[in-house]
Amino acid sequence: MIWSSVARLYALTNFAILIFYIKNYLVKTFMAITNAVENRNVRGYLQELAKELKASYIEYSDNTIIITIPLQKGRFQGVKVLIAEKKGEMMLTFTSSVCRLSEYDNIDFKHLLEMNYELCYTKIAIIEAEFVELVASVQYDVCTDEQLRNMVIEAATVADELELKLTGKDVY
Repeated sequence: MIWSSVARLYALTNFAILIFYIKNYLVKTFMAITNAVENRNVRGYLQELAKELKASYIEYSDNTIIITIPLQKGRFQGVKVLIAEKKGEMMLTFTSSVCRLSEYDNIDFKHLLEMNYELCYTKIAIIEAEFVELVASVQYDVCTDEQLRNMVIEAATVADELELKLTGKDVY
């Protein structure tokens, strides 16, 4: 009696896990098909977005795009878009530099961590133990144009606001 209950519980658990994986597969497949049907081209969309924002668009290499966005008060902010495999998935990674850590000793790291909670798409990170940057990543196959737009804009505007607050300059 006990063994049959254990066997049923085991079977139900395995069934639930199987359903979970099938659901995730179907969602990924649906998004990939939707993007293919829309004939979506990430590079093409980023070029269109750059034109719309009156920004410069540079294909720096086969997998790196740099968009430099004009902001308020004559300021500019660069956003680097890297298209590369990460943990077995094709990913888009957005980065926008704020400052070099070694040049500013007045950085309130607790405040930066608290800011991460308020951000939607990007997070503040320390890259290569030297740069404070805004970073966002999204899976290439399932991201939407709206997500791309929001990531680029949030990375640029928040990085520029932090850069101004921390350095008083417009370097990146």
